[in-house]
Amino acid sequence: MGAQLVGLAGEDVACVEVRTADGTRLDAPVTDGYWVAWSADLVDPTTAGEADEGPWDGATMTWYDADDEPLGDAPVFL
Repeated sequence: MGAQLVGLAGEDVACVEVRTADGTRLDAPVTDGYWVAWSADLVDPTTAGEADEGPWDGATMTWYDADDEPLGDAPVFL
């Protein structure tokens, strides 16, 4: 089934890297101001019956500019 995470990117952001708590790296290029981190290998908790812990719990994201220089990072959910 998989899972996805969508976000609005800042003006200088060209790509977002999302890392799940288990270390899975997902690169999400920015298109029309938005990015989508997606993986068929991640389980959607609404279909797995474990809504308390989803694939994005503990995940972090890092923003990169067009030169692949990091612009900042933060937890996916605060």
